[in-house]
Amino acid sequence: MSTTETQDIVEILNRIESWPRPKRVFLAQRILESTNKEHEITRGVSADQAAGLLRTVGSTPSDAECQTMLEEELLAKYGR
Repeated sequence: MSTTETQDIVEILNRIESWPRPKRVFLAQRILESTNKEHEITRGVSADQAAGLLRTVGSTPSDAECQTMLEEELLAKYGR
């Protein structure tokens, strides 16, 4: 931030220092709203849609089934 920008901010703060609190809060909200419009966040899918993407068909495998799958994958990758 340049010296001129810093001086501008200090000048603005000095100017609004005497304003009543609600008026300063309103100004702060408007400033934040203006920055949100400049850098609008684009959202992807909703939480419900994301959860739907993670759903599997069928039941969840048991611990024993998971262990078997892990062993099969390790054998396929590294052999014996």
